[in-house]
Amino acid sequence: MLCTDLHARGLYEKFADNPYLPEFYKNPEKNAFPLEVSFLAERFRQIQDMFENPDLFRPIVISDFIFQKSLIFARFTLAEPEFQVFEKVFRLLHQTAPRPDVLIYLHRDLDSLLVNIKKRGRPYELGIAPEYLQKVSDSYTEYFKEVRHYPVLMIQADHFDFLNNMEERSKLIDFVKLSNLKNGLNFYGEW
Repeated sequence: MLCTDLHARGLYEKFADNPYLPEFYKNPEKNAFPLEVSFLAERFRQIQDMFENPDLFRPIVISDFIFQKSLIFARFTLAEPEFQVFEKVFRLLHQTAPRPDVLIYLHRDLDSLLVNIKKRGRPYELGIAPEYLQKVSDSYTEYFKEVRHYPVLMIQADHFDFLNNMEERSKLIDFVKLSNLKNGLNFYGEW
């Protein structure tokens, strides 16, 4: 919706093509490293392809993932020796990855995440433990607290209906365009 509203190009994570994802949920210890490395490579390739082919008529790019997502997940899915190797590769690739002008994080409470997973009905997600989802949510929050090079706008998405309420979506877009967001963590709405 934001791509349409802002006449932007969309960059969407290709998670469904990853053969390790269903296997990871069955056996995380065995499949975490190949999963994280394959996601890292795919995300890097997607970003590289998008920015190597700019569109002068649609210079804005909106992505539903950040490159750092790979590191955020790897921190808690990989054992320490594997994480050390992964982090070295991540740091090399990260040097050339573009930084966002602004990062918008739609935070949802654990109960909402569980409802959304059930609605989506992806078989490999249905068995995700609530503790795992909480760990993911906490890891994102901790990462965003450390960001200093660009603005991060955290939104408690459970309080808004950006999908069906055009007024709420327009207010958010105006806020992002007109606000002087500072580098680091910013908040939208009530927390």
